[in-house]
Amino acid sequence: MDNTHPRIVALRRQGARLPVAHDYRCWLVRSLNLYADLIVARDLDAGLAGWNDLEALQQVTLGDRMEACLRQPARRD
Repeated sequence: MDNTHPRIVALRRQGARLPVAHDYRCWLVRSLNLYADLIVARDLDAGLAGWNDLEALQQVTLGDRMEACLRQPARRD
């Protein structure tokens, strides 16, 4: 993973400016670290046909969070 790639640097800046909770921002950073190579490999014009890089990062982050929630045992109150 190349943390100095301009698209990754831009995503880090954009993620840091989002008005979201700290835990969600941590998940965004985790996803960015996990998927940086895939993000860089995406076609630059992908945003015209679908999600831009930030939207794609948020989608995979939400998916990862949902999977993590589903893996946790159900609470019985």
